[in-house]
Amino acid sequence: MEPLNEPNIELQQKNFNEAIKRWGARSFREIQREIFKLRIGVSGDGSASLNWKAYQRYNTVDRIQFKFDKHMVYVHKGVGRGWPISRVRANADAWSASSGKKGRVPKPWFNNVIEKNLQDLANTAAKHKAEIAAKRLMIK
Repeated sequence: MEPLNEPNIELQQKNFNEAIKRWGARSFREIQREIFKLRIGVSGDGSASLNWKAYQRYNTVDRIQFKFDKHMVYVHKGVGRGWPISRVRANADAWSASSGKKGRVPKPWFNNVIEKNLQDLANTAAKHKAEIAAKRLMIK
């Protein structure tokens, strides 16, 4: 009788964790590129405040956290002292470099990157979790 190929769930769990961490690192680099592309932060402080971390619970990555300074949210939305969101929305359509109007313009540096990469994260999680769940259903 041939020995049963015992599914190595620990190895598959490790592969899942590595895939999610790779997604986090790739998204982090893309966010940094977006910050530099939009020229956020005169001294580069926008990118310097950005960091990410993967958290594990029961040896499974269950959360990825991106941290950045609070002012980066204001830059993303184009708001600040004297510039509430209503004023930004009213001026955003009329503002252009050639119009000569002064004002703040939203610089969306975070949401675009995450939305672009979210489907890849969902596919990775579904693939790995389905394999792990299927292997756990076997009679041992």
